[in-house]
Amino acid sequence: MSDLDSILTGKVCALMNFGAFVQLEDGSSGLVHISEISKNFVKDIKDFLYVGQTVKVVALATEHDGKKRLSIKRADDILIEGGVLQEPQ
Repeated sequence: MSDLDSILTGKVCALMNFGAFVQLEDGSSGLVHISEISKNFVKDIKDFLYVGQTVKVVALATEHDGKKRLSIKRADDILIEGGVLQEPQ
């Protein structure tokens, strides 16, 4: 089964100035680029995420080395459309 467009759960394991590395429940890992964290402008990633935080993500693609490109922003959109989350005010 493909993880693309499926909601996955993981934990933030490292923060960098360009994004966050997330360890997924299935043991795989990936990167959430800073542009895929929020619809709002992200100047400092630490304002949005912290190491150890559980996050919902969507896999955008899987690279040749098996690492995934992930999006919190897309996961939030899917959860809002499905009525699981409310649109932020």
